[in-house]
Amino acid sequence: MAKGARFSSEKAQGISWASFGGGTNIFIQGVGLAENPQSNIVMLTSDDIADNPRFTAPKPTEDDAFLSQTAAGFIVYRLPAVHTLMNVPQSSLDKFD
Repeated sequence: MAKGARFSSEKAQGISWASFGGGTNIFIQGVGLAENPQSNIVMLTSDDIADNPRFTAPKPTEDDAFLSQTAAGFIVYRLPAVHTLMNVPQSSLDKFD
């Protein structure tokens, strides 16, 4: 998704590997971010799940806000655990098809 003119030369490449338990920091770049990093809504999508669902992630934490520079066009966000993001019990993801 285009991130505005300031970052038009950069392409979002997604996250190839992240901890199942969460805790991986990602950097989100864009223009028009709310000055308070915790006021921004983080949406994540998956190319590996049918219909490419979107997940509304939990709000950025105080630690995320401290590390973010919205005036410079970026937010630091620590990914939650997968079961937290999908709002399902962890045991429901402990299977392999």
